[in-house]
Amino acid sequence: MKDINFFEGVKKSAPQRKAASAIKICSISLVVVIILVGGLYAYLFITGKALDNKISDVKQQIDQLKNDNSGVSQVDAKKKTLEALISYTKQVQEFKTSVDVYPIFDEWFFNHILNKMPSDVRLVSMEYKDGVLKITALAKKSLSPALYAQRLAVCCQMEKINYSGNFIVSDESDMLQFTIECVLKGEQ
Repeated sequence: MKDINFFEGVKKSAPQRKAASAIKICSISLVVVIILVGGLYAYLFITGKALDNKISDVKQQIDQLKNDNSGVSQVDAKKKTLEALISYTKQVQEFKTSVDVYPIFDEWFFNHILNKMPSDVRLVSMEYKDGVLKITALAKKSLSPALYAQRLAVCCQMEKINYSGNFIVSDESDMLQFTIECVLKGEQ
């Protein structure tokens, strides 16, 4: 009798051949990728060095031009001086604008306000805020606050006068306290 070989149809070397060919393909692919990455790195490195050399050359040319033209440093100094003068001029113009817009409180202004005051009126306080001068005073006569407000209305420094009335401070003194709000003009 003859021995029967059940594994006769199966080839023994087929799986080993497939694995060997896959390893060869992967190895070749890996070598190709490494060569490509290395080549790209080398190209970028060489290009970077060339750009560094060009930048260095341009800097040397700029330095040479500065040395050849000694007036460049003088131009820089004059430019800084000009910028400082422009800044100073701007500050002066802003100050002039504020002088033109806001009222001037000087001795003449305060004497003018005090001279308009009737003889029985006594000044308590004066406050200035946001273009409004608030005058608080005491008067003996009931018509004096309105008279004072009317006199202030014709003052050249006043744009608008607001007088809302008065009230009695105490029964003993019979003094009337009142407040006048004056919207002031700026110097024009």
